[in-house]
Amino acid sequence: LALAGLAAVTAVLAMVVVWRTGVRGGGRSFFALLIAALTLAAPAYALSRAVATPSLDDVASDPADPPLFERARPGATPALDAGRQQAAYPDIAPLKLSVSPEEAVNLALGLMEQRGWRLVGPTAYPRGGPPRLRIEATARSAVLGLPADVALRARPDGDGAVVDMRSASRFEGLDLGANAERVQTFLADLAAAATP
Repeated sequence: LALAGLAAVTAVLAMVVVWRTGVRGGGRSFFALLIAALTLAAPAYALSRAVATPSLDDVASDPADPPLFERARPGATPALDAGRQQAAYPDIAPLKLSVSPEEAVNLALGLMEQRGWRLVGPTAYPRGGPPRLRIEATARSAVLGLPADVALRARPDGDGAVVDMRSASRFEGLDLGANAERVQTFLADLAAAATP
């Protein structure tokens, strides 16, 4: 990245020299600047995301009572910073649907499979028992493929269901707003899928 930055500065200086003196090399200077800019584009985007979005490694639609990770993270589930999440993302909230909890879970399973998330543990009907209204999965970021654990829970709510979702990065400090975006987009898609 340092070499790409140095190349960009050198290319700009070369373009200034070409402009003032009329010597040849303007095209090469322009292409050198273009290559340096393309090299620096992804890190610049990541840096802008790091500055613009609060880095929360764990985000839930119900930060006061988030779904637990029973299979993806056996043992103690890490605590959620509810205060920071409420300040950073006040619009993330549980999703209320007019379908049954079982149907909500089945729709969520379909959406997770479409996204290529890897399901963790039993998800629907364990042998000899009532339906499990929880799903756990592993999602990966689009660019670097960094893993994040996802937990989804559906509960009865009158004639419908209320769905809570949680997304937590496995590597701290590398969130860049991805967990909040994952929860928001997934719940929006689930609401669209449950609409008749």
